[in-house]
This record gives sequence, structure tokens and C-alpha cells, in this order.
Amino acid sequence: MEAQHVTTSDWKPWLARWNSELLERIDPTLENRLSGSGLTVEDTLLRYGVTPDVRASGWLGYPAATEKQLTELEARLGKPLPPSYRAFLEASNGFLQPQITVWRLLPAEEVEWFRVRNQKTIDIWKPVEDLSDMLEISARELAGSATYLLDPNVIATDGEWEALYYAHWLASPSIRYPSFWDLMQEEYRKSVLYERGTGQLRRDDDLQWIILKFPALVRQLERKIHILTQDPYVSGTQWSHDVVAVLEGAKPRIIEIQEGNSPPEIILRQLQALAVEYKDRSPERSRTVYPGGGYRTQFHSEGTRHGWHQITATIWWYLNGRHRAK
Repeated sequence: MEAQHVTTSDWKPWLARWNSELLERIDPTLENRLSGSGLTVEDTLLRYGVTPDVRASGWLGYPAATEKQLTELEARLGKPLPPSYRAFLEASNGFLQPQITVWRLLPAEEVEWFRVRNQKTIDIWKPVEDLSDMLEISARELAGSATYLLDPNVIATDGEWEALYYAHWLASPSIRYPSFWDLMQEEYRKSVLYERGTGQLRRDDDLQWIILKFPALVRQLERKIHILTQDPYVSGTQWSHDVVAVLEGAKPRIIEIQEGNSPPEIILRQLQALAVEYKDRSPERSRTVYPGGGYRTQFHSEGTRHGWHQITATIWWYLNGRHRAK
């Protein structure tokens, strides 16, 4: 979606949907995943600032920032805020994002230039990318360095600043987006396509369960296809069309494995092989080799490559560790 003319009235329904998405991630399988580590859902959510009262309220946001709070922030920074970010604060002065890598969007009172709290990080990355003028608008990753930044040196004609997803573990220190709105659409897109729900194999399941639970694998693909074709914040783009094309192409191959009536060991190997096939496809291009020799290089869209990733991720989710070498 384009970032131009994003207003508070755009943010309010989007945040309501994002709020629902984040709460839905706290599903029954979360407790199962945590139990093996001796953790509880409540203790885990507290790390993200989600208290029992917050969870009971059903809202992860905060009251809207007042005009006084916003003008004070702009005066402190010496710059007007970019439109989509200002509109976000007018809708909710900060936001909790449990189970998302960047777990909290800061309220106006905590927003600060990145250099104030992160000079050592700036010094480390300066030969690669200068982060000294960036605006820090989120808390940092709980077990790492991921955070959201805004760049006042790259401003579009509509006043939007480029937004950065920074983390030391990226191939480069940051991924750039045209605006804060665009960055958050990407976070939403990644989240709604994340595997969830019941039906995956348990680590202690007898292998016979791979046949009984197979419908859960198909349901995951169907859920993703539904989101990509129906969700107002994901569907309707060339990217979503390309991802759907890959998922629709893989679905009959997975159903063929299901309907083959093979022994569980064979089904496991077939699923492992299919996941590896999609995983090993070139991230940028593939080659079609002609019988008479020679080849043609085919470049693939971001959506197609993401579709390949989704097939692998969904199969790995279903196998739940059974794909790993013993």
C-alpha cells in the first residue's frame, strides 16, 4: 500500500486489526510450546508488557497522544514528525506487540534520537551505514538489537521519512521502507502468514499420526491462501497474487502425498523432500535447461520467492522437528 496521505482515520481500523492479529497469536499452541521450557504464557507475556489487566481489556494500545504531547515532541526534536507516524501517535500513543521481534512502539515521551542511547552501536556501524541522525521510535528486541528507526535525511515529497528496520543480525544493518506506514504493513504481512493453530505433529507422537494429522497441513495452506486473497491489508497486490500462485501450485502436490496411501515413513520422506525442493530454489533466479544444451535464466518476483519460503515454512511447522537430522 502507498504511504501517501495516511491519516489517523486510516490507522484506527488498521490498529484494531493488528490488535486482533497479535492477540490471536496467543493461541492454545503457545502454552504447549512454552511448557517444554518450563515457562508460562503469563510470565512470557509480562516480558512484552502485557499484564493480566491488559490482556483482559483486549487492547494492546494506549490513549491517543494529545496535540500538546506531539508539539512538545516536535519541539524537542526540532523537526515536524512525518505524517504517517504523527497520525499513528494520534491514534495510539505507543503500542505493545507481543511475540513480535520489535515488541513495543514507544509513546511520544520516550521517542529520542538514536544517538542518545546507542552511540556504541552507531560507532560500530558507521563504516557501513551512518545511524547517528536516526530517530528511535521503538523499544529494542528483548534478546537482540532489532528496532524501528526513522530517517529525517530521506524525506519524500509528501513529507514522509524513510523507515528502517535495524538489527545487527541482518545481512546489512537495516532494511528500508518508504515510510513508517509501509514498515508496519510489512510487519502485519509477516505476522498473518505465520503458522499457528493446532494439528501439527507433537514431538512425542508416533509416526502414524502423520496420516491422521495431515489435514492440518492442508488447512494451513488454505488459511494463507484465504488471507492473501481476502485480507484488505494483504490482498490485491501483485505480490499477494504471486504468493497465492505458488501456494496453489504446491497444494495439489501435498494432497497427492496425502492420498497416496503410503506408509508413514514414506510420507515423512516425501514431505521432507518437497520442503527441501522449495527451500533450495534459487532466491533470485532459476535456470531452464534445454534438451539440446544451453539454458535460459528466469528471474522471479519477490512474491514468488516468498511463496517458496511459505511452502517450506508450512511443512516444517507441520513436521515440528521431524525434518531435522537425528
